[in-house]
Amino acid sequence: MGMTTAPEEPEVAGLKGAVEEVRREASARSRLRAKLATGVLLAVAALLVAAAFAVAAPLTVATAVSYERTPEAAVATITIVVTGAPNTTYGVEVRGPANEIVAVREVETNATGVALLKLELPEIYPAGTYTVYVAGGGESAVATFTVSWNVTAPAAPAAPAAPGVRVAAENLIRVAVKLGTMVHCRNEVLLAANVTRTELNATFQAVLNLTKAGDGYLAQANASLAAGNYTAAMRYAQLAIRSYGRALELQEDIREQLGVSFAACRVTIAPPREIPAPARNATCRWTPEFYPLMTAFNVTERRVEELRRLLARLEERGYNVTGLAMMLDEAEKLVEEGRQLALACNVSEAAHKLAQANKYIGAVNAAIAKLGGMRFVKELERRFGIEIGKEEVENAMRRGKLPEKLAEKVNETLRKLAVTEKLSEKELRDVGKRVGNLEKLIEKLKKEERVPRIAEEISRKVEEIRKSIEREIARRAQEARGRGGKP
Repeated sequence: MGMTTAPEEPEVAGLKGAVEEVRREASARSRLRAKLATGVLLAVAALLVAAAFAVAAPLTVATAVSYERTPEAAVATITIVVTGAPNTTYGVEVRGPANEIVAVREVETNATGVALLKLELPEIYPAGTYTVYVAGGGESAVATFTVSWNVTAPAAPAAPAAPGVRVAAENLIRVAVKLGTMVHCRNEVLLAANVTRTELNATFQAVLNLTKAGDGYLAQANASLAAGNYTAAMRYAQLAIRSYGRALELQEDIREQLGVSFAACRVTIAPPREIPAPARNATCRWTPEFYPLMTAFNVTERRVEELRRLLARLEERGYNVTGLAMMLDEAEKLVEEGRQLALACNVSEAAHKLAQANKYIGAVNAAIAKLGGMRFVKELERRFGIEIGKEEVENAMRRGKLPEKLAEKVNETLRKLAVTEKLSEKELRDVGKRVGNLEKLIEKLKKEERVPRIAEEISRKVEEIRKSIEREIARRAQEARGRGGKP
């Protein structure tokens, strides 16, 4: 990773560098697979060579730490080498000195049984001993590494700001503010979907850590800009963009598994704002906390509106939702109170009001899920003859796995539909009707990208049952003709 220098066109080069950096980060971690790198430390290279000649070696993990420093900031690069079975996927979890989750990744070993993962920890992470946990293929391994921000490392000499560096710094800060606003908005959406109560909570905690790191760097970027240190402002803004970019990637992974929508966050990115010159009467509206908080209030308000529409439909179907409507009234009241507190620069109390409002929304969400789960269970049993428990439906919905669970239950139902000679004509027709209904259901499920594999298996079973029915009808018709009767 090279040092930041003053380019000929800083405003253009700075933005292009930031965008390209985020693209590289996202590409490198696509589908949670770490990309093998070259040119690492000699110590790591030696580990790779040794691993290449190992045969059926037990799972091991090794780490190496290097630092990059400028006069304004420092970044620790952690190289993690996993040696295990060839072509095997391993889960990697990194925890900090206080046992907090720092990163959650998956890596796949190559044909020689080696995988390499690189993490970059900015200076906002605490110094101390970090622990790496690796598991997969029935094995597990643990390693540690130490981060010390007092380690002496070569630092680039401070260069005088070239003309235009301020403009580049301001542009980079704008990009960071937009990304940070989107990250905060998406966090609110995930919290409203009760992500902390699912198995995705560990990944979400990593998102929160990255969000906190990005916020810290954005604050430092603004402070450096106000102090006239534009080179430092550019550096901190780039670090903020990198942290937010990683958070957005993990949020997208959570969204896919949880089945939620980030549509509400698409309109939260405001047009570029002119960054004001430092002034004595600066208000809280230019602090890193203000805009994410206001965005969160807007998201919560839209969520209340969506839930009101949903309650109205439930009421039309005969459900008693009076208590839930009162909870939404309370949430709406808290949102308005919190927004006024934020505008008055009482940010901490405003955040408290927002948290209270989200608790009401979470309770309404949970109640609606239970009502929907009961109705869904009855509908599946009535129309398709599928036996499934209410808790199974609720758990599947909470994990975003409902299509897979339905496909699994369709499969089980089809296995019970045996065509035999003992069936009466009416029972035979009922089997045919149930198969037809199940076939319609599976056609809908095929639209889910995670279902087609099992859908194909189900389609084969449906075809087999149809042929069995046809053969049984033909056999009975032939018997009737043999007796001189009518089929």
